[in-house]
Amino acid sequence: MKKYLTYFIKISVTLGLLFYVFKNYLNIDDLKLVLNEVKLYWIWPLIGIHFLFRILQALQMHFCFLYYNFKIKVLNILRIQFVSTFFTFFLPGDIIAGGITWHMLSKNLEGKMEIASIVLYLKLLNLATLIPFGVIGVVSENSLTSAGIHYYLIIISFILIIFIVPFMWYRAALILQKIADYFLKYSIIKPLKNTVYDLINAIFKCSDMALANKIIIILMSFFINIISIIWLFLAAQMSGIEMPALSNLWLLPLLTLIHALPVTLNGTGLREFTLITVLNEFYSVKSEKTIILSLIIFFIGILCGFIGGILMLFNNRKQLN
Repeated sequence: MKKYLTYFIKISVTLGLLFYVFKNYLNIDDLKLVLNEVKLYWIWPLIGIHFLFRILQALQMHFCFLYYNFKIKVLNILRIQFVSTFFTFFLPGDIIAGGITWHMLSKNLEGKMEIASIVLYLKLLNLATLIPFGVIGVVSENSLTSAGIHYYLIIISFILIIFIVPFMWYRAALILQKIADYFLKYSIIKPLKNTVYDLINAIFKCSDMALANKIIIILMSFFINIISIIWLFLAAQMSGIEMPALSNLWLLPLLTLIHALPVTLNGTGLREFTLITVLNEFYSVKSEKTIILSLIIFFIGILCGFIGGILMLFNNRKQLN
């Protein structure tokens, strides 16, 4: 009952935000004019770049699995990622999608906590490697620093660094274990203790990874984020949005954060409201053009979710046969 109530609340928040945005910020006549200015020829490069982004993510995860001696093909990881995207249209937040990825990988591989540590590590790493891009984007525009955006960036960066350091540094993992010992010694729930300690042991193994391997994984994260920034720049061009190219450096972390929050389904509603507010405030972008940009993001998500749904359907049929 609680699960259905939570799901109902998420749908209500999503639809409520969409209704508010379309009622207060959208003019149908202006939208028709903006639609005529959309550069449709950009859609194929956008789809191609997004699939390249997905393949690189799968390769990065495959490289991490090799360290744990897990045998799984890159194509299987890619399939699982598409299926996870399918579920983001029913479950709120990219964090939940990470949970789906972990669940599906755990069905095929042994070592649930090791898989959990890899999925969590890569999620945190891809967020953390956005920090330098965000800093450059914010510092390059006086309007952002005068609005105090850099303070929020510092706080988020500090939190991310705290979470990711134990995966990178063995001594930090030891500190995490001591903190867990302090809080869990009073816990009467034995399964919780075992789960936390299993996860910490997996984090220890991750922190003990060879420096060369860590550097390769970090460089892959930077390359993945560069591709994402290029994608966002082209999507803005397709929408007819005119803003400095460097603005995409801080818009991408913002969008990533929106999709990670378990507030609405696939970030829908919250994404539109945030983008309209931010782009209008700093770049005087028309709400209708911002809606087009958001629809492009939504369309790519729908495409990947559709592929994931088909893959899941074929997989279920194969199991039945």
